[in-house]
Amino acid sequence: ILIFNIIKGPITWLIMFMFIKIIYTLAPDRKMPSKNVNTGAVFTTFAWAIITEIYSFYINNYAAYDVFYGSLANIVILMMWFFILAYIFTIGMALNYKEEKIKLEKTGQINIVN
Repeated sequence: ILIFNIIKGPITWLIMFMFIKIIYTLAPDRKMPSKNVNTGAVFTTFAWAIITEIYSFYINNYAAYDVFYGSLANIVILMMWFFILAYIFTIGMALNYKEEKIKLEKTGQINIVN
């Protein structure tokens, strides 16, 4: 049980990283090499874990949404968490785009204008 508790975190992060990398590889409308999405996938994985821990700490210790929303508090909290994670995914995609743009401009294959 002690060994499982020690490796539970890194294994979870590795699985999250692989799923996010698959999403970032398959989601664009053109073929993306898997090695080109590592930066965004690593950022998204660590940001997801950090934001989730911070958000759960806030919800458990400071937020009192049930006072304002009653029984709808759980839905509101879940939607706020989804909203924050959507921004994290978008920032990860932007990092991948920026890295791809820099690589293409260095090789002279394409000149991308902002």
